[in-house]
Parts: sequence; structure tokens; C-alpha cells
Amino acid sequence: MKTKKAKLQASVFALCSDIRTSILKLQFDDDLKGEISGAHERLGNRNPVACRSSATTEDTHDASFAGQHDTFLNQRNLKDVLSSIKKCWASIFTDRAVEYRTRNGIAHADAIMCVVIQNMVEPEVSGTAFSTEISTSFPGIHVAALYGLGEGLVSGEITSDEWLLNRDSFDVIRQVCGSKREYYQSRKSRSGIELKKTSLKMQNELCINHEMVKAIASQIRRIQSVYRILFGYEDVDTEIAIKKGKVIFLQCRPVVEQSTSDVLTVNQIESKNLDSIATGNYSLLGAAHGRIKVISDFNLLVQGKCAIGKDDIVVTTKTSNYWNQYLTELRGIITVEGSPTAHPMLIGRERGLAVICGCSVDTLDHLRAFEGNWCTIDGLNKKVYLGKQPLVKCSGEEFQSRFGTVEIERALNDSDNIRYLEKMGRVHQYPDSGSMWWVHQPNTYLSPAWLELMCGQYEAAVDHIKAVRNDVVDFQVPSFRIDHERSKVASEYLSYDYLLTSSKGPYKGMTLKECVALRDRYNIVSCSFLSTCQKFSQNPSLANWKAYESSFRMLHGAIYTHHAFREHVKTQSTKLAHDLNISQFHFDQFQSDHMGTIDYQEDTLFRLDIIHIATLLAEKHESENETFMNLDSIREYYPDILLKLEKIAIKYRLSKDTDIAQEPPVDQLFEKVAEAMIQIQAGKLEPIMVEPKDHTKGYFPSSLLKVNEINSTSATEWFPEAEYQELRRWANLSIELRVQMCNLHHWKVRGNAMIKQGLIEVQEHLNLPKNILKLSSLQDIRESITDYCIMTST
Repeated sequence: MKTKKAKLQASVFALCSDIRTSILKLQFDDDLKGEISGAHERLGNRNPVACRSSATTEDTHDASFAGQHDTFLNQRNLKDVLSSIKKCWASIFTDRAVEYRTRNGIAHADAIMCVVIQNMVEPEVSGTAFSTEISTSFPGIHVAALYGLGEGLVSGEITSDEWLLNRDSFDVIRQVCGSKREYYQSRKSRSGIELKKTSLKMQNELCINHEMVKAIASQIRRIQSVYRILFGYEDVDTEIAIKKGKVIFLQCRPVVEQSTSDVLTVNQIESKNLDSIATGNYSLLGAAHGRIKVISDFNLLVQGKCAIGKDDIVVTTKTSNYWNQYLTELRGIITVEGSPTAHPMLIGRERGLAVICGCSVDTLDHLRAFEGNWCTIDGLNKKVYLGKQPLVKCSGEEFQSRFGTVEIERALNDSDNIRYLEKMGRVHQYPDSGSMWWVHQPNTYLSPAWLELMCGQYEAAVDHIKAVRNDVVDFQVPSFRIDHERSKVASEYLSYDYLLTSSKGPYKGMTLKECVALRDRYNIVSCSFLSTCQKFSQNPSLANWKAYESSFRMLHGAIYTHHAFREHVKTQSTKLAHDLNISQFHFDQFQSDHMGTIDYQEDTLFRLDIIHIATLLAEKHESENETFMNLDSIREYYPDILLKLEKIAIKYRLSKDTDIAQEPPVDQLFEKVAEAMIQIQAGKLEPIMVEPKDHTKGYFPSSLLKVNEINSTSATEWFPEAEYQELRRWANLSIELRVQMCNLHHWKVRGNAMIKQGLIEVQEHLNLPKNILKLSSLQDIRESITDYCIMTST
């Protein structure tokens, strides 16, 4: 049933339709027709022209009216020109233009339509150029372009290429290769334009090169300066055409300002633990809660078969100006197609909506499963989360500070590091030693054999460094001891000042090539460790056990100084970014994007497994009317779920310090699953119905040794110019090492679980009276394995 407001709007739109019809029926008097004809001849009446609408209320600081009125391109004869003039006049009373004026408080009587007739430019490339990044207000030059006429860009129908440049140096900060699946061109034999398919080669290439983009940026700076003096414009929005290598500026207007005071966003700390249900290439600042409303066909709105409510977030392939009268009350827009100047971005800026566009092609199908559910659009992170996630205000000053140059992240100094280790219970002062000792495995008992094995990590750590740095001759194995009273292993504290800044330290002066070699070495060590553990679990032989001892030392040697390694790389990457005057805002986005290209992240895979089990439990909780579910009830009633929990508990690291003799921490795992189940039931976490694929293919990935570089298939490329290559590699390596460290800890747990499996087989086969894992020395284990091999061979 229509509301009073909807009925009033419908009656106004009906009246507008009558007005448009009356205007189109008007006949030109002979004098006016003669003047138009003469002017058309002077332009060259055989040349196609553009009939452009130009209303008196357009292009103000507060209301651009972009796309609200009609323009007609490629008009090839006087008859069509006269018809187009009347259509331009009539477009001042289109539903969208009337609604736009009403919403912006502009009197309809003040809107007078003029029509500009210009010679038609038939460009190879068209685009827009701004003196500011329109989605964030970052002070950089923002250029968007596509093949053919600009109609597809300004209407938002076609996803364009995009560049963001430094305002002063014109260096390219970011470029995006848009899909550009189609392009508009003028019809050859009659008036109007037509849509054509773009070749695959053209889709995969940028439509203009860096030299042209920088030439446009240079002109924008000049235009901005002139228009600031003449009209007081702070920033300018221009339309351009490129023909035979020449840039033609078609129009210029002020940018509609977007407020950056008190920008809403999802809490940055909490967002790191959230799984997004959609991401996009472009967004507007701000965040909003709303109900997911998928609209697959615009005609459904026109025909009244669906309606947009005030709490809705519309999800669709693309929007255009024809949507305007239907987008009067809503919370936000999510589209598959789109660019920085696409329709949803323009209307979102003017109406204060949360907008994300340029999403993956399967977004509609994916979000249809959550139709009607509450979600959160976070424009700052370009992500959509399920449920009403907590929002915080980012002040204008705080937000603008992110545009400042990257600060160099200095490595931890010794006082800070020691304070941290003391807090974690990892330092100890022994009476017989005047120095401070760094204690390993401080919170749990460590079995005798593994106390001995851990002592090999120190020499292995030195071997790793010397394998990639032959010039480091002073890096010696630190003093270490077995603390039998506490069942711990400790080494003399290695000063961070020595490790990272001393001329004799292992990381001082370590080159990018050496750092990459060390990362690759750690990957090889990880593969060797997992492979060796798997072999022992399948065949508990003495040779396989000794191979495990060696690989154990090598793996823990990698873990021993990995933090200092990461600190060195992080310092180098931020120093380069600082020296190149990179903004913190874009450096963070760049690193976040690279994190998304790293396929093998154990933390992510672990979370998927947790959510899957939580989904199964949530279903049982709902279907079987369980009022409370704990681990005891799981053990009693759901043995299939318990089995899954036990398998996951030996695949991932759940606590910081574990010993091989301990039982799998199923209770800790269940706590995480229970938290996820509550989030699913509250509609804040996307359920995972299908069991995640066993990514380990046994216990480790076959693709582990592949080096993660910049994802060449990604549409977005940061700092693409040659002088930024070293920065990209250092910054990418910094992210990869963060992931690698997490992976190493998970692989350690997984490998030791396999070793435990093999040792239990030895213990049971020999019918040993004591726990081989908890009480045996390294020599005891070797002897037991030898006895096992003799017994099984006979």
C-alpha cells in the first residue's frame, strides 16, 4: 500500500510526464529555426554535433546535477538536432531531475535549461580527471578512462581504467585495469551512439600509457590553479577526450565536497578478526548498517514488483540515473560494475550513502543467500560484513593524518623487548650467571627428549644466517642451558641492538636478495620438516627418526630469530616508503591488498575450519532445540563433531607453548567454535555449510615452495613505476614474513602430532610400561625405535 508521500511523488511524476510531452510537441517558429539552421551550417552541417544540456542550477559546489539531464551525441542532421534540443529542454522535468532538485532544496522555477551545440569529437579514449581522489578526498590527481565515447563512464555502465597520481611529482600511486568489456561509439550512418564489445586484448590492457596520464595530471594542476583564482573552486572535476594523442578538455566544474569529519568505520582492531562477505575496488568513506536487498533486474523496480525500503542496502550489477527516483530512502549501494565516477559513487556522495562498487562477478549470487539479513558496509576498508558490526568515529584530523608520509618503524630496542619478555615470563636470571637468559617454553613442561632437541636450534639459527650471508663471521652460537628443575631450555639473551644495528650483527646491512633467500630457505626447511614427520608416522624407523631430529632443529632455528628478521625487513620497507614520500593511508592499503594475494595462510584456513564446525553445531542447536551445548554434550551426543574437533586440534597451534606429550587442546578449540557459533546465530558471521577442502593433502601443501610475488592477474597495481620496484618487494616481503611466522608455528604442531602418532605405535608394539613421550630421553627413544624395527622386521 502506497504511503501519502509515495502517492504525492507519483502525482508529481505524472504531471512531469505531461509537461515533457507538451515540450516535445512544441514547434519552432521560423525565425528561431532559421537561427539554429544558420549556426548549424557554420559548424559545418555535415559534421556530427553533440547537443548538451546545460541548466542554470548545474555544477554548484553542493549539487553537480551530473547525469540528471539528457545530452544527445552524434546528431548528424538538422532534423535530429532540432529534435534533440526539445529533448534537452524536456529533460529538466525528468523524474530524476525533479526529485534531485526537491531533495537539494532547489526551486523548480530557478531551473532554466539551455542547450549547447558543439562539434562532435570522436575520441579513441574518453575519461574524467579530478584534482582530488573523489572517494577519500586525498590530495592527488585522479584519472579514469575507457575506450570510445565517455557515455559509459559518466553513466557508470562500464568499469574504466583508473590512476591515482601524486599531485606534485605526478608519480603513479595506484592504477587499476578496469574490465572495459564494452565501449560506446558513434553510429556511422545515422544519429546516435551504439554499444560495442571490446576485444579481450583491449580489456586486459590499460587504455592510455603513463606518459599520457601524467600529461593529463599536469594540465589538471594548471586548470585547478586558474579556476581557483577565477571562481574560488578548491578542486575541479573535468571531462576529457583523447584523439590522435591530443587531450581535449570538454568541461570543468567544481567537485562536490565530501565531508571527512567524523567518518564512521568498523573498529580497526575488530575488523582484523572479521570475515567479509564482499569486497570492492571503489568505495566512499563512511559505514552503515542495512538489510541486504538484491535486485537483479531494474525492470522489477519499474514494474513495482519490488521496492527499496529505508533500511535496505541495494545489491545489483549496476545503477544509472534512471534509478534515482527509486533511491530516495536506503542505507547504501553495492554494485558489481563501477568506477570512481560511476553512478552509485556520484549519488552516494550527494546523498550521504555508504557505497562499494567494482565487486566480483559472483557478488549477487553470493549475497542473495543473505537476502534480508543485516550487514555492515565499511567504505574505509572497501568491505561488507555480515551483521551489525560496531562502528567508531574517525575524526577529520585523525583521518587526514593518515595522508601523511609513512613513519619509519624502528625495530624494538632492548629495553622494550626485555620488558615484553618479562611480562610473558620468558626471562630469567640464573645465580651462576651475571647475564640475562631468554627462556623457551616457559609455561609448560617440556619432555626430556625435546629438551635435548631444542638445544640444537641455536646452532641451526646461525647456520641459516650464514647460508645466505657469507660475510657474517662474528655471529656465534649463543650460550644455552637445560633448566632441568623447570624442564625448560634457555639461551643467553641476544641483544636486539646487536642483531639489527651492530656492524657485527647478522641483520645489519642484509640486502633484499639475501632476505628473499632466507625466506625461501625457511620455506624449504618447513617442507622438509613436514615431509620428514609424515614419513616417520608412516614408517617409524631409526633413519626417519634421525631425519626428524635434524629437521626439528632446523625448523626451530628458523623460528628462533624470525622476529628479528621481520623487524629488519619492516624497518627497510617503511624507510623506503618514507624516503619516497608515500602516504601511510595508501601504504597500508597496498600491504592489505598484497596480504589478500597470499593463498596459503594457516590462520585463515584455521578460521574456516572453526566456522564450519560452528555452522554444524548451530544447525543442531536450532533443529534439536538444544538450550545449551558444551564439550561434554558433544562427547556424549555428537561423536562425529568430536572427531572433527580432534582432527583440527592436531593441525593448528592453539596455545603459545605446547609439549608433544600433551593431549590435543580440544577444550581450547571448542571455546573458539562456541564463540563462532554465537556470532552465526546473531547473524554476524557467514556460515560455512560445506566442509573446507583438506588443504594439507596429508599434512603440507605442494605449492608451499612457490614464491608469492605481486599477483599479476590482479586489477589493482600499486606503485607500478620502475623506481618503486624495490619498495614493492621490501613491503611485500614484510607481509609474507608475517604470514610465514604464523605458518611455521602451525606446521610445528602438525608435524609433532605425526611424530607422536609414530611413537605411540612404537610404545604400544613394545608394550612399554612407561610413557615414551613424557619420560624418555633422546637416547631412550632411539633405542626403543631400534627395538621396534627389529621386532617388526622379524
